[in-house]
Amino acid sequence: MTWQVIDTPPPRWTQSSQTAASRRPFPKETTMSTEKPTESAGTTATAVSRYLRFWNCDPGPDQTALAATVFHDDVHYLAPLGEWRGVPHLLELSARFAEHLGDVAFIARREPEVLRDRARLRWEIVRGDDSFAEGTDLITVDQDGRIAEVITFLDRAPVGAEAHPQAGGRA
Repeated sequence: MTWQVIDTPPPRWTQSSQTAASRRPFPKETTMSTEKPTESAGTTATAVSRYLRFWNCDPGPDQTALAATVFHDDVHYLAPLGEWRGVPHLLELSARFAEHLGDVAFIARREPEVLRDRARLRWEIVRGDDSFAEGTDLITVDQDGRIAEVITFLDRAPVGAEAHPQAGGRA
C-alpha cells in the first residue's frame, strides 16, 4: 500500500507568470494515491477535473449544464464564508463570486490526491498576474461520480479577508 509513497518522487508543479486567462487549461485528469488505481479513484479524479472546469466557467447556461454533471443535486458545500446546499445555491455563489472578482482562474497548485471516493485539491485563485488566494478542498464523490460534498479551507486568505465576518451562506 505504501510502495508508491516511498518509491515515487512527488510530482513537480511549476508556477509561471501567465495571466489568469492563459492559465485556464488545467492539468489532465490525473490521480495521485497511496493505493494502486481503482475504478473509484478514476471516477473521483474525473469529478475533480470537472469541478475545476465548473469554477472556471462563466455563469450562465453552459455552467448550469456543467453543474448537473459535476454535483449531486443536494451537494453540501462548507467554506469559511458560509455553508450552501444544492446546485442552485452553488450556481448563485459562483455568479456572485464572478461579479465580485471579475476574470479569475481557479487552478490546481499540484496534482490532486485521490483515495477511493475522496480527493484533496490544493488550489489557487489567480487574478490577472497576481495570486488572489490559496486553499484546500476536501471533496467527496458519490457512486454516480458526482460531487456530494466539498469542505474548503483557506491556506492563504485574500488580503483584507480577516476583517470580514463569516457569512451565513444557504444551507
